[in-house]
Amino acid sequence: MRPAALDLRLRNSHDDTIPYGRLLRAVRWVSRLPGKVGSIAQHPRQRDRHYGGAVPITVLVLACTPMVATVASPTKATAASSQWRTSVSYPAPVEALFGISCASATTCEAVGDDTSGAGAILGTTNGGTTWTSQPVPSGVGDLKGISCVSATTCEAVGWDTLDAGVILGTIDGGTTWSSQPVPSGVGGLGGISCASATTCEAVGAGSTAGVILGTTNGGTTWSLQPVPFGAYYGISCVSATTCEAVGGNPSGTGAILGTTNGG
Repeated sequence: MRPAALDLRLRNSHDDTIPYGRLLRAVRWVSRLPGKVGSIAQHPRQRDRHYGGAVPITVLVLACTPMVATVASPTKATAASSQWRTSVSYPAPVEALFGISCASATTCEAVGDDTSGAGAILGTTNGGTTWTSQPVPSGVGDLKGISCVSATTCEAVGWDTLDAGVILGTIDGGTTWSSQPVPSGVGGLGGISCASATTCEAVGAGSTAGVILGTTNGGTTWSLQPVPFGAYYGISCVSATTCEAVGGNPSGTGAILGTTNGG
């Protein structure tokens, strides 16, 4: 049986359908998906355009063992089994969390935004029993993705307050986060994956096309890599050379790209 077209969207508590981005046109990265899958879209400013600051929501952090669970609404988590539990519930000022990465069973970092539209980062060192807010540099907006290769070393991506791309790094477990240089013309970044403390790939959108950025020096410099098309929202790297990225293209079809030479 041929699967139905995939259409990933968010719904707020008013049951409004919200496209979750911008589809732009987009070679060392090679398309994996010639057939139509349906668009995968991401909206850059969830706070301003999804809720407008008017819908009260509670951010939920869930912990699990490998069982199935669903999130029924922005304020309620419904577990399919007792294997999912609410790790902690966060009211304002943390408005929403979009990405998480765990270096161990006890140490994780989560990223998102607060009610003012500024970036938010939370960390736990006790398996989610407690989460602590971490300082975010000024001018940082929504944070969408994070990748931690150890309990101390992580990279996070998102938007600044002007909707340009932003990359943050920490080497002390989130005690301090530092902004890293992003090439000009790069818009919001939605995903990142690090194969080591020095080698990472980040994906997002540019002013005219999707972008993939790479670093081999721990974020001291980031370089644009050639991509065929689209705008990209997620990436996973199993080594310094081998990664898969996902997104969409202008015709409304999904895109899967792969590289075996580090981009």
